[in-house]
Amino acid sequence: MMWLLERLTPDFKTIADFRKDNGKGIKNACRQFVELCRQMNMFTDAVVAIDGSKFKAVNAKKNNFTPQKAKDHIARIESSISDYLAKLDSADANDKSDKGTALMKDKLAWLKNRLSELQEIEKAVNAHPDKQLSLTDPDSRLMKTDNMNRQVCYNVQTAVDTKHHLIVSHDITMSTDMGQLSPIATQVQGVGPLIATAILATVGDGKQYRKGRNMAAAIGLTPRQHSSGGKDKLLGISKRGDSYLRYLLIHGARSVVVRSKGKDDRLSRWINNLMVRRNINVVTVAVANKLARMAWVMLSKGVDYDPDYCSMKS
Repeated sequence: MMWLLERLTPDFKTIADFRKDNGKGIKNACRQFVELCRQMNMFTDAVVAIDGSKFKAVNAKKNNFTPQKAKDHIARIESSISDYLAKLDSADANDKSDKGTALMKDKLAWLKNRLSELQEIEKAVNAHPDKQLSLTDPDSRLMKTDNMNRQVCYNVQTAVDTKHHLIVSHDITMSTDMGQLSPIATQVQGVGPLIATAILATVGDGKQYRKGRNMAAAIGLTPRQHSSGGKDKLLGISKRGDSYLRYLLIHGARSVVVRSKGKDDRLSRWINNLMVRRNINVVTVAVANKLARMAWVMLSKGVDYDPDYCSMKS
């Protein structure tokens, strides 16, 4: 084919037009491809890697506005208007009216018109949920790219099957990669991006567990039981499942326990009451167990963190 076409390749405009004119067909082709892979059981029990790629938008930086940028532009325009008015006043006082004065009046008219445009942009930016406005590509956002540079672009999140290296799913987002982590990373105490990523990689959406206690038990955060003479005795934690995830949850729980002193929220009160009866290591594991249960609720039910949702019984 390359020989028949004499290595003729389409330029970027041809590719862009093809993508624009055949968007529906491209989506259908992708959908059918994923469906075919599923029918062939290529995604069964697959491990998926997720990452974002930044694609530069047509929107130039000068046509992207934040509240601070709009405010700075307005301040500069107002300063220029004041300068031109002062020059015109000086020309009127000296009874001078030449070509330069006429140019200044034209420039002043343009500045006033530009000021009104910027004031409208400032209103639109402040009213926007993301506090950012792109005039050419409304859906694009100013983001950090490689080497901490900033570009107006799109962030395409792609999930790739690690066994066959096939794209399982993709989505275009309007925030940074860190913003795409599970809500657990920003809502549950003691759980940051590292722990949230480990939870997602290990348990997925958590729907394979009937209850949060089952997920906590699978991670090894429940005590072992020993029965003798009809009496049950609780021993140390079972340490089953993923040791790395258990390690992260326990260290995250330790920070929650340390910071709970003097706090009056429901979880902190529960921790402080437990500290009176148990040593700090037992309390830390209990908090790690509770963090795992909270994560299960958020993942399996698709809800935000609610401290009143989980039972605080000891």
